[in-house]
Amino acid sequence: MPNTPSKLDLSPAAEAYVWGFPIVSVHRTRLLLCSRSDTGTMNHIDDLATPSDRAIVVPNNDTLYSSAWYDLRHGDLTIEVPPMDHVDRYWNVMILDAFTHVAYVCRRHHGVNGTRVRVTLDPTRPPSNDDSEVVTLGTPTAWVILRVLVESPEDLIKARSLQRAIEVLAPASHPFERTARAGRATEIGKSGAEFYSELKRYIAKDPPAPWHPKLSRGGADHR
Repeated sequence: MPNTPSKLDLSPAAEAYVWGFPIVSVHRTRLLLCSRSDTGTMNHIDDLATPSDRAIVVPNNDTLYSSAWYDLRHGDLTIEVPPMDHVDRYWNVMILDAFTHVAYVCRRHHGVNGTRVRVTLDPTRPPSNDDSEVVTLGTPTAWVILRVLVESPEDLIKARSLQRAIEVLAPASHPFERTARAGRATEIGKSGAEFYSELKRYIAKDPPAPWHPKLSRGGADHR
């Protein structure tokens, strides 16, 4: 029987590295993208992805993307999706916490007639991933990514209008800030021991929720 992650014979340092890789990756990506666009501000990408797009690993090349970073300590978000132009229009709002746990507001759950959903910080409840009107997130850091399918070259203008019609509303108190970069997520393997200093900083900002995967005693003591 193959080893499962809980059965692997890892040193405390190795276990902490594997456990902490997602949050370090998320925050490096946040710091990179928010060095270009303010926090709390939706950045719309008007064109389809090409091989020259390197900020995010393997984006779809048939959907338009928009994304923004929020801090739920400043209050809840409201996602407002307008009615789509036809019943087969694919749209998707993906919400990630700092440990890459994902929740969706999307056509599969909400259809194409428009919807309004609140996103709130609640570490006690994992996201239900259904058609409810409230999405809970386990960490203050929230990465919201919008996607709208482009059905043909002629459809690009219409898809752009739908992309920009999806709104993410943050509280008035939410900060609009630029950040300093901390290296690319794809270069975490080059960090050496500095990885653990980064991990400590990001855990202080985004403590794991009770339902997030846990370190063993050895890994926790090392951290």
